[in-house]
Amino acid sequence: MKTYRKAALYWALCGSVVLLSLLPPSLRVSASGDRSHVKHLSRSPSFSAHGVGSVFGVGAFVTQRSEAVARLVVARARVLGASWVREEFTASRLHVGPRKPYQWSSYDRIVNQERAAGLHILGLLDYSNTWRFGNHGVVPHAGLATVSSDFAEYAYAVARHFRGRVHYWQVWNEPDLPVFWRPEPDAADYAKLLTQAYKAIKRADPTDTVVMAGTSGVDLGFVHRVVASGGRFDVVSVHPYRNIPEPQLIREVASLRSLHRPIWFSEIGWPAGPGCDLCADEEAQAAYLVRFYTLAAASGVARVFWYDLRDDPHTAESPEAHFGLLRRDLSAKPAFLAYARLDRILRGATFIRADAVNRGGLYALRFRGPRGPIVVLWNTGTNVQSVRLSWHNAIGIAVGMDAGLLDTLPANRSAITVTVPAGGVPFFLVTRPPSLTLPALGPLLHFAPVTGAGGAWVAKPASTASATSTPVPREHTVVIGGKTKVNRATPTPNPSPTAATTATTATATATL
Repeated sequence: MKTYRKAALYWALCGSVVLLSLLPPSLRVSASGDRSHVKHLSRSPSFSAHGVGSVFGVGAFVTQRSEAVARLVVARARVLGASWVREEFTASRLHVGPRKPYQWSSYDRIVNQERAAGLHILGLLDYSNTWRFGNHGVVPHAGLATVSSDFAEYAYAVARHFRGRVHYWQVWNEPDLPVFWRPEPDAADYAKLLTQAYKAIKRADPTDTVVMAGTSGVDLGFVHRVVASGGRFDVVSVHPYRNIPEPQLIREVASLRSLHRPIWFSEIGWPAGPGCDLCADEEAQAAYLVRFYTLAAASGVARVFWYDLRDDPHTAESPEAHFGLLRRDLSAKPAFLAYARLDRILRGATFIRADAVNRGGLYALRFRGPRGPIVVLWNTGTNVQSVRLSWHNAIGIAVGMDAGLLDTLPANRSAITVTVPAGGVPFFLVTRPPSLTLPALGPLLHFAPVTGAGGAWVAKPASTASATSTPVPREHTVVIGGKTKVNRATPTPNPSPTAATTATTATATATL
């Protein structure tokens, strides 16, 4: 989750000027045979040919929405094109005690909706299933045996209940941060809890896949200590939040490969929205998304989950409110459209090679898709740069991040020289324009105060709402109040059983 969306990220954002100034420049492509201005290219040893696979995921967290809003969000996720969603199965929201009955109905509904939409689900199991420490993020070393045993019971119950519907389970969230593992992180203790949960999940369904908790940032030291302590898992995961996508990501992925397990990024994102001094503008968010996903796919990362699908209800000046691909009213940001287009361009593609990697800020990553070759290019440097690409098709078509046609040119001696402007805005070189038709994605909700409701708000379909690719409710009313929302970003304190039942019910029916 993104509480403290990593202090390092915020400091980096504070110190970054370029993050706020990515404006799409003009693009010039030529078929010139002149090589005098082209840097010599060599393939990076960090890359090798491989299928891209289903790299596109998103943190949806639909289980924490009202039923009506959940249907709208799932419909948007389907339009987005993501193959995977990450959903939170929080122990203290599912029941009120380690051996108390589970309340499955709202989770069943969401899981069934997402499966019907063709989505695969990564289930996040958090936090403690022990009620004795006053907060579900408390894991004292002296109480580890109890916490691990209780957590394993919960992991088994959830995996057993969703057997055949959810096949991937992530154990805990960012245990290398004190806010999620109190009083202080301990990799060896987490390894013991992870191993007990692993055994419990495999007992529920031996075919399930267990994903290590994503660390805050790429915490290689913590990951390696978990492995050294005997932690059992099938997939390694990190949350590589950073100022800009490049270039350390490539080196970090290479280090993670030494574990000989699939690599997932179960959270990544950049905040963008009005009223937030620490946020990027929305066009910059879109550019960062395309660059990051392209690099991750080229590096062999198996899954990348954007955090998150929809903006959260924080104050406008907080970056926490602006990580979404969708705004609060469910209208699409440019990053949503960029994600959808990139997914469709790289769907079914194979990564071939890197023609340029950080050569003065220049990147040119080559894929082959069902419609022919694809090169994704961008330049983070301060000067215009050129790259000569081998090109065995008759023409090359430059397509912008917004799917607009930039230029068409014939190949010259089986090569094309591409001039890439500074500014960091990616574009694509292809042989045929991709089919990238998307429905209108305007607001689906508007918020207005309810008279006499004590400051609550009502959400209704916006009059300008546009149709999505799946049916959405034509009419719904959901009352929300700020005090009923349980912040999913931090472990919640233990309420009394009666209070817990009330709070869980209120949150499940009232959160937007």
